Amino acid sequence: MGKMMKVELTKAFRGRFFLAALGIALLIALLQVVYQAENYQSYQESVQRAELFMQEMEENYEPGNPYLQEYTLFNHWLCTDYVSLTASLFWFLIPILAPLAYGWSLFLERRSGYIKNAVLRSSRAAYFFSKLAAVFLAGGTVATVPAILNVLLVALFVPAVQPDIAYSVNYPVTYPTIFSWFFYAMPVLYVVLRILLNFVFAGALATLSYSLSFWVHNRFAVVLLPFLLALALTHLQYLIPAKLHYAEFSPMYIMGANGFYYELPGVVLAEIGIPLALSLILAAVSSRKCEIF
Repeated sequence: MGKMMKVELTKAFRGRFFLAALGIALLIALLQVVYQAENYQSYQESVQRAELFMQEMEENYEPGNPYLQEYTLFNHWLCTDYVSLTASLFWFLIPILAPLAYGWSLFLERRSGYIKNAVLRSSRAAYFFSKLAAVFLAGGTVATVPAILNVLLVALFVPAVQPDIAYSVNYPVTYPTIFSWFFYAMPVLYVVLRILLNFVFAGALATLSYSLSFWVHNRFAVVLLPFLLALALTHLQYLIPAKLHYAEFSPMYIMGANGFYYELPGVVLAEIGIPLALSLILAAVSSRKCEIF
């Protein structure tokens, strides 16, 4: 099992599709840093102009509330930026990039016959579970490495002022959204939890391609169907009147800055748990019975 796991992880993380998916995600994440740096500079200049104006208007002017909590790192990094095109594009593409990293591999290896040699050298269980783990880890990595780099770089330009509930109108995180308490009380922990959540979520999306490989006979469909499912869930939540539900369905919004609904833990766990459970069941069944010869 260990040897097969090493082989699969090497193939996943050195593959050209993984590197391409990671490169695209990193590029978009870096463009979001540039946007936030320029935006914060403009914000600071507008604040300084307002202070100079007040000083000219009032002889005994005393600076008032500088509104530091309004513009903070914790509501302007990749997972809480709901304004910029770059952040929206990043989370829009993750349902494609995560499966593209390595989700297609089982489909190709079944079609090419490579699976026969792999099973002969190891075992069915080792192959299918190692393949599933590699797909999950590669997909999660594509979503989270850029996010980690993004928050570190945005922190070079935007101060990490602790959010204040009085400024909640400026934040995309409100109760009962998942981890909302940590956002106001321990924002650094909130960042860590969001990155971990997105790692698992993107990994789960990638495993959908793994599961589809048992039924779908087209390589492009294996990669694109998780993305189309994410789009369908996004569209579905807007078809249902808001008064009938308050849950965020869209994986794109759950991983990034939320839309108009709350990110409820039950919905998040279901969208992560269902594809993971399906993949584990298929791996278990295939380890005992699968047409590979």
